[in-house]
Order: sequence, then C-alpha cells, then structure tokens
Amino acid sequence: MTIDHFKPAVPKCWLFLVSGVMWSAVGAGMCAAAIGWLLPGGAAWTTEFAAVGAILAVAALRLGFASLARKNIRRLRRLPERGCFFRPGKATSSSFS
Repeated sequence: MTIDHFKPAVPKCWLFLVSGVMWSAVGAGMCAAAIGWLLPGGAAWTTEFAAVGAILAVAALRLGFASLARKNIRRLRRLPERGCFFRPGKATSSSFS
C-alpha cells in the first residue's frame, strides 16, 4: 500500500466550491471587522470612510485580486479530474504572484 492510497481525492468541482466558500468567508470577516471599526465613529465619519473604502475595494479588485483569481482558476483547471483536497497542486512561488 502506497501513501497515495491515503490521499483524500475529490472531484475538481469540489476544489472550486471550497475555495469559493473560503474566500467568501474571508470577505465576510473583513466586512465584519470594518463595521466594527466604523460604527463607533459616528454616522458622518462612517459614511465617508465607507465610501472611500468601497472605492478602494473596487480598485483593488480590478487591479489585483481579479488577475490573481484568474491565475488560480487556470491552475485548478489544469489539474486532473480528481485531486488531493489538501494540496490540489504543487504550489510554486509563481502560483501566488
């Protein structure tokens, strides 16, 4: 019996689902933290900071996170139909840049 026998192999669609749920949870946590920081400041400052934060978030999404997400989607698509749940592909330094 080899070590490959113990790999928790899952269909590729599960890797996409789990990564989407994980990043959604990260985003929800960041929003909760932002609300916690903004609420004690009062309504006037909260609205202004929220507007600036939303503009910066859209810019970051367009300039950075969208290309990073596309790279990771391409990496997941190149994997075999069943991949290891915990390490779906060998990560290299270029995978995250």
